[in-house]
Amino acid sequence: GLRVSGVEVPRHLLVGQRATLKCHVDLEGETLYSLKWWKDGMQFYQFIPNNKPPAVVFTVEGISVNPAKSGLHEVELLDVQISSSGQYRCEVVAEAPTFTTHHLSANMTII
Repeated sequence: GLRVSGVEVPRHLLVGQRATLKCHVDLEGETLYSLKWWKDGMQFYQFIPNNKPPAVVFTVEGISVNPAKSGLHEVELLDVQISSSGQYRCEVVAEAPTFTTHHLSANMTII
């Protein structure tokens, strides 16, 4: 069923740079219900295609999402800080009836 086939997160960035986080989703015939991004276990972004608006940004220390450059396939972080370092997880959930959930993680270090 639905799965995350890959997560692309910059391994190392300098303070003040932008980070583009990419989540590659393989639908395998299922319909996507939601896509969420987490940093160290705290959710900072969700995209639910059927919602209006589909994207919601949550406040997490070290995270500044650029809504204009964020969507289903990628999220842009502005002005990364030392506190932006950590583990980033992309999680996808399939539409009913399966609600299959799958995620992959990658680490980013800010220097």
